[in-house]
Amino acid sequence: MKNHDRQNLIQILRSEYHFEQAVALCRSLGLSSDTVLGWLGFEVELVSIPDGPGQIGEEGCRESVEFEAFEMAATMTTVAQWTAIMGWVHMGRDRRPVTDADRTDRRPVVNVSAYEVEEFCRRLESIYGLDGVAVEVRLPHSAEWEHAARGGENYKYAGSDDPDEVAWYADNSDYQLQPVGMKKPNGYGLYDMSGNAYTWTCTDWEDDDPSGAKAYRAAIASEKP
Repeated sequence: MKNHDRQNLIQILRSEYHFEQAVALCRSLGLSSDTVLGWLGFEVELVSIPDGPGQIGEEGCRESVEFEAFEMAATMTTVAQWTAIMGWVHMGRDRRPVTDADRTDRRPVVNVSAYEVEEFCRRLESIYGLDGVAVEVRLPHSAEWEHAARGGENYKYAGSDDPDEVAWYADNSDYQLQPVGMKKPNGYGLYDMSGNAYTWTCTDWEDDDPSGAKAYRAAIASEKP
């Protein structure tokens, strides 16, 4: 494929209304998910979360469950990852064009809605589907997130009893979001499961079979001091 044709395809993949047509074109050209994600500049590290016992529900009304193994993004979704797939970022409530700085920004993406996160996951799911294998891409369920955050360990915070080892918070971040993956990971290799920013999760555990899914830490609801 010529370079200008590839750039046009990338632009369509990031468009709001013609994404599915672009994926269909990728499929007709025999392009793999790795090729398309590489063109978009999307990189992610997925870590395996093992199966095991856990609990769901609120305090005082907990129920024991057995978790299936699944994959989860090692970090919160960054500005760079978001812009690679969506082609825009928020400035307050409004969207703005992507800058060169956005493409390398490893801070968590913020101010995205649940609807926008669903679209982000849907796009990734369609691109992974180019390989002919059905892959579910979604947010982690709240119970999965709790199971993953524990990391198979018994610490006060995710990965340590010392918050400065594993978390950004008001006293050590100057109230600013920090690049992901700078602190110590927990026992499963997940970063920033404590601190830095609030994370969207999915709570419809009973409606979905979570086994085999790629659970992206895909949305930050708001900045957290």
